[in-house]
Amino acid sequence: ANSSSKVPVMIIFGGFGNVLDIYWKIACPHGWGVCVYKLQTLQPDNGAGLTSYLIGLVNKGNWRRPDDWGTLMAWGWGVSRLIDYLETDPGVDSKKIGLTGHSRYGKATLVTMAFEPRVAIGFPSDAGSLGTKLNRRHWGQDLENSTGANEYHWMAGSFFKWTGELVPGQYLPRKIEECPVDAHSLLALCAPRPVFINGGTNSTWCDPYGMYLTAKYASPVYELFGKKGLIMTDHKPEVDKAYISGSIAFRYHKGGHTDAPEWPAFFEFADKELK
Repeated sequence: ANSSSKVPVMIIFGGFGNVLDIYWKIACPHGWGVCVYKLQTLQPDNGAGLTSYLIGLVNKGNWRRPDDWGTLMAWGWGVSRLIDYLETDPGVDSKKIGLTGHSRYGKATLVTMAFEPRVAIGFPSDAGSLGTKLNRRHWGQDLENSTGANEYHWMAGSFFKWTGELVPGQYLPRKIEECPVDAHSLLALCAPRPVFINGGTNSTWCDPYGMYLTAKYASPVYELFGKKGLIMTDHKPEVDKAYISGSIAFRYHKGGHTDAPEWPAFFEFADKELK
């Protein structure tokens, strides 16, 4: 773009290695700028950081209370501050700010978009439990997997009450089946803004079919806003077929845990939704 025009900007969750170079090569040909968000400088991705950095500042160095925010929300707060800055940049089209992240950062993408209305479009990539898959669906990554030593800090402590068996000594059903909200509720909070969801045939841990169901079940809320959610006439998602006609997009690629195959379809979706 020339210097006199404003460009849309995609905020990228993450900051390891050559992330900037990778996503600049993806976004630039489509007229998008990129902003890599090094979230670890705001809040570490571990439980030890819950008494320090941003969460520790808010809690004055004390341990969290059950309803206090987790790391995903803290990272989202940082995105809001980035948008505060981007709104002051004369080269940025602040009405076209996108947000993406992969895996755990896909979870953070969906959480952030639900609570930050200035995110115009989101791509929460292959996000699994606590992200874009239905937690009630007992397949792949379950809520219990996200309460282990390496992940429990992502959520508020009060969410732990939904882990475990519903009947003591009986593996199924699980307590999460009685939770009044699920991933489709979080996606519905993004309405009517466009969201692109993806999965891979070899990324069964993240439950691609459960992510498709999330898109399906959030669609009625988009319709309340006069939009179409997920538009799909196939009985179930076909591999390597982009469903981008509605404001919730879904693509199920042949391959593993990655966002790479989806970017051409995402930019086609973004052009349609943000024109």
